[in-house]
Amino acid sequence: MNILIAPNSMKGSISAFDFADVAEQAFKDCSPEFSV
Repeated sequence: MNILIAPNSMKGSISAFDFADVAEQAFKDCSPEFSV
């Protein structure tokens, strides 16, 4: 399964890049078959 993560940064919060890294790892932890 292919998954596209395209977050938008929010002022005073986690950066879009940091969120994408965390989300990628979470999806891969659920199933190594995911392509993020």
